[in-house]
Amino acid sequence: MEAPQIQPRTSSLAADDSSGPLESYTAPADGTKVVRAQDYAGVLMNVSIRFVGAQGLPKMDVIGTADPYLRATIDDCLSYCSSCLSNTLTPTWNEIWNVNNVPANARLSISVWDWDPHSADEFIGSLGLVPAVSLPLRHSNAQDRGTIYLAIHTTPVTASVSISPYLYTFAGPVRYSSHHSPFVGQLTRLNDRLLYTTFKIHLKGIDGTLPISRKQHWNASYAAARSIFVGPMSFSARRAIQAAHRMLYARTAANGFGVINDAVDFINLLMWHVAPGKTDVLSSGTEPGTGEAKSAIPKPAMYTYIIDDQCLRFSETGAAFMVDFASKHALHSNCSEYVRFAGEFHARPVCGWQLLPPPEMVEPFKAEQWELVFDNNSGTYAPEKDLLESLQVGRK
Repeated sequence: MEAPQIQPRTSSLAADDSSGPLESYTAPADGTKVVRAQDYAGVLMNVSIRFVGAQGLPKMDVIGTADPYLRATIDDCLSYCSSCLSNTLTPTWNEIWNVNNVPANARLSISVWDWDPHSADEFIGSLGLVPAVSLPLRHSNAQDRGTIYLAIHTTPVTASVSISPYLYTFAGPVRYSSHHSPFVGQLTRLNDRLLYTTFKIHLKGIDGTLPISRKQHWNASYAAARSIFVGPMSFSARRAIQAAHRMLYARTAANGFGVINDAVDFINLLMWHVAPGKTDVLSSGTEPGTGEAKSAIPKPAMYTYIIDDQCLRFSETGAAFMVDFASKHALHSNCSEYVRFAGEFHARPVCGWQLLPPPEMVEPFKAEQWELVFDNNSGTYAPEKDLLESLQVGRK
């Protein structure tokens, strides 16, 4: 049996940080052809790439040196982007990218860029991979631009180790980014001193939890959705929402990044914006951004979320959240016609709110005592309810 032809996924939506693509996108259910691993006749590998760092990069900025980050693609089918390091010509990323079911003859391409907050990012150099520990970066004019250091580990895929159904499957680590927008916060959360924050988490295992064949189309029965996707004013509505989406998920110096290892990390991040690995979330004694004493019981809150082809994107719902836009879910999805799922979620104590003791009797906050509850409450996409069970299992 010959290996099937593989159609590259959309490469123009390259990631802008290590937590997944900057702008949300969900391909049509009958669009990009994704090949199942069991239908591929060639040799497959599970690949773990550690982007160690670089040396000898050229000075790119008038003031300072450079703010380098790297982008990587495998056969133009899956992309990765590192975090951006400020003012250095010898960046040390030490970031890992795991990809399952990669053809043994696949090509890894890497390019290094200098981030510029006021104009287009500048290209530093690129390379095509051959197995090596260090590789020279070259500009399009063949000029040497430094050296990048990698560590690559491959494992042949067998029936006993293949846990991913498709080729080129992202396998972690699960990285998040939090995007802070003081301007939007002032507009939409006038009674809250916390900066307005959106979160983006690069998920693994989406295809196994929310099947490619069951992507959710926008809801033609919902008037607000029709005003965005059809009609004489829909183009203008989408342009405005997409501009807001880019602002809310933009890379800025205030963004937070990290790796989520388990549900406890996610709960801590959600409740207190605590970096994963910090167990004593009440050690500072104050709630982030407010200076007020923390409570052992987090403020009850609902979160609006969408899941696209790669990421979970969400923010606190808020009664006044972007009141000028017809759909909060369209704002998070970048007006994509499809999503994998959408709705709202909240955290609640495992024992239930009705059995929770009074605040003065509650022990210090422990993430293990809380759980997440997802629903499909989205008028814009009206996801099929029977997928909720898969989503509840997949969230773990």
